[in-house]
Amino acid sequence: MERPADRLDPRVGTLIGLFGKRKAVTDLGTPLLSQLVATQLMARHDELRRLRNHELAERCRLTIDLLNELMPDFDVPRPAGGGCLWFAMPSGRADDFVQVALRHGVAVLPGSLCSAGGAHQDRLRLAFSGDPTALLIGVERLAAAWRDYRRHVR
Repeated sequence: MERPADRLDPRVGTLIGLFGKRKAVTDLGTPLLSQLVATQLMARHDELRRLRNHELAERCRLTIDLLNELMPDFDVPRPAGGGCLWFAMPSGRADDFVQVALRHGVAVLPGSLCSAGGAHQDRLRLAFSGDPTALLIGVERLAAAWRDYRRHVR
């Protein structure tokens, strides 16, 4: 069976090879604009790290406060670091609850997906690195999902 490439003039293949080699030589590094942006960011690394850490700490505090207010049955510990909360459900299975949460318009990760062996059936992982308004809406929806779930599972 003839392939389209078989119908090409052999000189075209030579040109493609030549252009390919030239492109490889010019593409040895990251584009100049990306390098300039990275250089500017690296010069401000310490400042940007402090700002981001402060931002994450505030969003963590906000999310925990909202969970404590709207879902008082849950005990949500403050994480030592990272951008997610990891906490146990007072009852039920996380795999089942996250389905109810999705129907309420909020996504959380069940603990079983964070374990190679499927452990942590009672745990939830909730990101808090998003916009504060989105966090408020998300926790409100999560609380509504919990009320709905709790009516059906004890």
